[in-house]
Amino acid sequence: MQTREMAVTFQCKTTIEASQTAVFGLSLSVDAHLEAMAGSKERAIAGVTAGSIGLGEE
Repeated sequence: MQTREMAVTFQCKTTIEASQTAVFGLSLSVDAHLEAMAGSKERAIAGVTAGSIGLGEE
């Protein structure tokens, strides 16, 4: 049986009514992420577990 490889791409666009600075700040916030994912009971267990992620941190 011969297999074929297929390239797949997708694009997801989200419109947010906030400044780029505010959105970027939230993208680095562990607290904001945990609050948004509270329904899944997700938690941070290593690295930065609260506050904001800084350059070079995971």
